[in-house]
Amino acid sequence: MSDDATAGRAGYEHFPEYGSAIYIMRMSDPWTLEGEHRLLTAPTLSWEKQGGMAINEGPVILQRNRLICLVYSASTTWSEDYALGMLTMSEAADPMEPLSWEKSMSPVFCKSVENGIYATGHNSFTRSPDDREDWIVYHALPAAGADVSLRATRIQKFGWNPDGTPDCGIPCSDTLQRYSCYSRPFG
Repeated sequence: MSDDATAGRAGYEHFPEYGSAIYIMRMSDPWTLEGEHRLLTAPTLSWEKQGGMAINEGPVILQRNRLICLVYSASTTWSEDYALGMLTMSEAADPMEPLSWEKSMSPVFCKSVENGIYATGHNSFTRSPDDREDWIVYHALPAAGADVSLRATRIQKFGWNPDGTPDCGIPCSDTLQRYSCYSRPFG
């Protein structure tokens, strides 16, 4: 990937259902957009259309292992099926070219009925203070059908797949088992 700056955004249109998709634009400097936006992903898969609207939103970039991963939220935030999808491309590819990106056909992070965690979305990534661990930060609901006012911010460690993409695992439970899942970050 070149040193050119880009910006991602979500925008509403018909794909063919009305909803939100993710676009990219070049930037001439840190505060100025330049040229036309390009569509990177629209909600075309059934798991991206839960809760009454077709949604791709909240793009977050994770760069590692010579890959650029754009992780996004899909479906509606009030749906128990709000989940994370991912676009992946090689660092050497052009991010402005939609064909550079490969879309995950299933969620890369989603609800866990077994653990009682639903509507996992709107994430970001961070590192432990000693830079040895990778962590995902997201919000979720404590029960199926719970009011969105009950969303809570959550954090848990994640790993890496052999192909270099993030392995976000499954959402950790809120039960007493959580202490093995929610170990304190190193450093």
